[in-house]
Amino acid sequence: MPKFKFKAAVTVSCWTEVEAETLEEAMTEAKQRSLASLPYQPFSSPVNESWHFDNDGEPQEIESEDD
Repeated sequence: MPKFKFKAAVTVSCWTEVEAETLEEAMTEAKQRSLASLPYQPFSSPVNESWHFDNDGEPQEIESEDD
């Protein structure tokens, strides 16, 4: 049976935990962090070092890669 590959855009939210004396210090630290590994490896990067994904989006703009 043939297989077909599709791609889609998904908007997801993300989160991180920051320890800081003030909200301003926490915001500065959060802005310097990068995204964690893929969502199926949620804690390969510590929560206090990177942004983590919540898989709460829905696939949109679905199109075939076989065209």
